[in-house]
Amino acid sequence: MRRRGLLGVAGLALLPLPAAADDLDVIVLGGGLAGLTAARALLADKKKVLVIEARDRIGGRIFTDTSLGFPFDTGAAWIDPGPLAKELGSKPVPGPQAGALVIGGKALPPDKTAEFAKGAQEIAAKFKELREKAPLLDPASVVKPRDQLEQLAFYELVTKPPFAMHQTLEGGLGAALVRLNGKVPVKLGTRVVRVDTTGPVVEVISTAGSLQARAVIVALPATVVPSIGFAPPLDLKKRDAFSKVAMAAQTRIAVAFSKPVLTSAPDLWLIGITVGGLPFDALIRPQNRDAAIVVFNGPAAHQVDEMGRGEAGAFALTALAEIYGKEIRAAYKGSVATRWTHDPLAQGAWCQAVPPAVASLIRAPHQERVFFAGEATESEKAGTIEAAWVSGLRAAGEAKAMLR
Repeated sequence: MRRRGLLGVAGLALLPLPAAADDLDVIVLGGGLAGLTAARALLADKKKVLVIEARDRIGGRIFTDTSLGFPFDTGAAWIDPGPLAKELGSKPVPGPQAGALVIGGKALPPDKTAEFAKGAQEIAAKFKELREKAPLLDPASVVKPRDQLEQLAFYELVTKPPFAMHQTLEGGLGAALVRLNGKVPVKLGTRVVRVDTTGPVVEVISTAGSLQARAVIVALPATVVPSIGFAPPLDLKKRDAFSKVAMAAQTRIAVAFSKPVLTSAPDLWLIGITVGGLPFDALIRPQNRDAAIVVFNGPAAHQVDEMGRGEAGAFALTALAEIYGKEIRAAYKGSVATRWTHDPLAQGAWCQAVPPAVASLIRAPHQERVFFAGEATESEKAGTIEAAWVSGLRAAGEAKAMLR
C-alpha cells in the first residue's frame, strides 16, 4: 500500500486563528462535512468561529486519496444531484453504467440474473412481513439463504447503503470539500476532552489547552460523542439515544494496474461472491481508468478489515484475478484500503437508520448553548452526506438564534 495523497490540507492549520479565546462566538467540534458546513454558515453571518479537528486533515470520512495516481474517495463516494453537489462545485460524473453478477469468478447468464432479481424480491417481501409481525425482530436472523444466488441477494439487501450511486464528482468528493472550505479557520491534530457549560461562557478543554466561546456545535460521529465529557453531564435520555446509534461497516479497496488488463466496459458494477464464499461489490474501470474499486460490506467488511490494509489489497486483487485471470497480477501497481471500523474517530463508515425519536433526542441542544450536528441527527436520509450537510446548516441556525 502507498502513502496517501493529502491534497494540501495540512496548510489549513496555518490559517490565522482568533487572537484570544474571548473573540470566539462558536467553537465547532469536528472538521467533517457537518462541522465545516456549520462553520461556513456562521462565518457568512460574520461570526467568529474556530473548528477543532482531531485528525491532521479536514473532511472526516470524506477524503480523496491520490497516491495511486487517480482520485479515490476512501469514504463517501456518491452524491445526489442537488444543492450540495452544486455547492461543492466540481463537475458531476455519472455512476455505474452497467451491472453484472459473478459467483466464484464466473459471470452468470441472463436466466440466473433474472433468478437473482426474483430471489431478491422474495427475500425483501419476507423481511417486510417479519417486520410487520415482529418489529423488534431482526429479519436477517430468521431468513436463511438456500444457495449462493440467494446468499448474494440476501447480502445486497441486508447491507444496502442509505444512498444511491447517482453520481460522483470529478477529482473526488474529498478534494471538492477541501477546496470549498479552504478559508475556514481550523485547528488540526487536537482532540476535545471536555465541554463545560457551568460558567458564563462555554469552555472546551482539549489536548492543546482550553478555549472559550459563547456557543459550541458538536459535529462528531454519534458513536464518538460519548467519549467526550460534558459538565453538567448530558441527560440520561440523550445519552441513551447516542447509545442506540449503530455504524455500518464498509471496506473500500482501490486496486491500480499499470496497463489495461480488466476486460470490461468502463464503470461496470459487479455484484459477486469470491471462490472462498465472501460477497463483494466492485466498480470496474472507474472513469475509464486501469483500476477497480472493490467493496465489502457488513460482516464481509469486518472479515477483510481484520486482514490489515496490505493483506486486504492482496485479497481484493485475488478476487479480481478470479474473474479476469491470474495474468492481471503482473500488471498490479498498488492498492489503498480503508478500515473505518478500526478508526477511533469514525468507528464505522456511516450511521445506520436512526428512528425519528432518537434523532430528535440527539440533536436537542444541551444547556441551551451546545448544539449537535451530524448524519445521525437527521432521521430522514440518516447516514448520507446530504443529512450531514443539512444538519450543519440547522445547527448553525440554532447557534445564530442563540447569539442574537
